[in-house]
Amino acid sequence: MRLTTTLREQEHQVLHDLAAAVAEVDRAYVVSQTTFNRLEAARNQMEASTAAFEADKVPLDLLLHSQRRLA
Repeated sequence: MRLTTTLREQEHQVLHDLAAAVAEVDRAYVVSQTTFNRLEAARNQMEASTAAFEADKVPLDLLLHSQRRLA
């Protein structure tokens, strides 16, 4: 009887730990997606700022700001 109770408790703990691990993977995936999207946005801004600077449409400080954001 005691063995069955211990096994149930262990099973409950394993399921709890597994659920927590899956939730952490989901959270980390969302964070990585957000980070990737921010990087892509910074790259796009950098490309646009570079083109605009080369066409004398934006000042140097805006180009430097986009470079800093990308870095």
